[in-house]
Amino acid sequence: MDSLEALVTHIQGFSSSFNDLSHLHSLLKQSEDSLRYQANRLAPVLDQLDPSKYSLGYLFILLNKKW
Repeated sequence: MDSLEALVTHIQGFSSSFNDLSHLHSLLKQSEDSLRYQANRLAPVLDQLDPSKYSLGYLFILLNKKW
């Protein structure tokens, strides 16, 4: 993923159907190293995502965020 803004856009854009979620899951899995590298910058991203609508992306961010 090029940027955290792109991450939010992908999460919001690919959360509406099963096929979209499958694609989003693949994108997020490919971006895990990048997410871990940017872990200290992920907290504001959570504020942009409603966990009831974007649960897959929200969970990936939570799992990669450093507390």
